[in-house]
Amino acid sequence: MSVTQHLVHDSKDARLIHDKVTGLAGAYEHKDENFFFCLMDDGRYVGYSIALPQAQGRYLLSDMGLLEKYRQQGRMVSLLGYMLFELQDAGIHELLVDMSHVEASPEMDAFMASRNAVDFEGKKLLKTAAKKSRWRLFGRKSQA
Repeated sequence: MSVTQHLVHDSKDARLIHDKVTGLAGAYEHKDENFFFCLMDDGRYVGYSIALPQAQGRYLLSDMGLLEKYRQQGRMVSLLGYMLFELQDAGIHELLVDMSHVEASPEMDAFMASRNAVDFEGKKLLKTAAKKSRWRLFGRKSQA
């Protein structure tokens, strides 16, 4: 299994991925300001997440899904971490997470705690900038 994460820029691809993972044809309408992420396994679409603009510098995780066989493996945590990285790179400072779209797991709880998530309007608010890694604390560049 070779699972990779990607930021999708093409609206047709975003709709295709959403339809394949959810089985809901035509349910997603992509807009240029949206961020659409996908999770792939050996060239096959197995998951997605969508972030929509809210306020200045803040986006909302509006939807996230995985195929059944990929659930409860920490894949959502991995995809959420990747989203935060890409959003930070795009100049977005906060991600508001609607937890109804995120599968509950000890890994997700630990991730939220490690990112100092705070309750905000019934959702979890995450800063895109993470704490400094131990590599940066010692003056080394990250090995990611």
